[in-house]
Amino acid sequence: MQIKAILINVLVAFLLAMPVPELMAAENLADIDAEAKTGPGPTVVQIPVVLLPLADENGRLLRYAFATIELEIPRATDRWSVEDLLPVIKDAFVRELHHGTNIVAGNPDQLDIEGIRTRLFARVNEIVSDGRVGSVIFRDVAAPQ
Repeated sequence: MQIKAILINVLVAFLLAMPVPELMAAENLADIDAEAKTGPGPTVVQIPVVLLPLADENGRLLRYAFATIELEIPRATDRWSVEDLLPVIKDAFVRELHHGTNIVAGNPDQLDIEGIRTRLFARVNEIVSDGRVGSVIFRDVAAPQ
């Protein structure tokens, strides 16, 4: 019996000496509580490698640029509903990018990123309603000469 009591005391002492996991730290508990009240924060959905045709004002194809585009989702809970629509969104982006020009007027070496972003944001909001997409973000744009 005495050995059993010693083993229990050693086990209890061992468990009490263990560090508290980070999730149980007071500052993290406050973050978890705040997230429970407001919902999870923003997240992004990536659309890998989008081809941007670069044509002049006459519609003549000059070259292509490549871009990685991200959709900012203000509420992480909407991520999956947006990801379910990615094939439709990517198709709409391809159609929009092949319509009109994607370069700054008079300067075939400069992409009109703001103009493209505005057009793509309008298209994504036609597909995904209720403000589930906050913005269109360009990452890794490459326009080989």
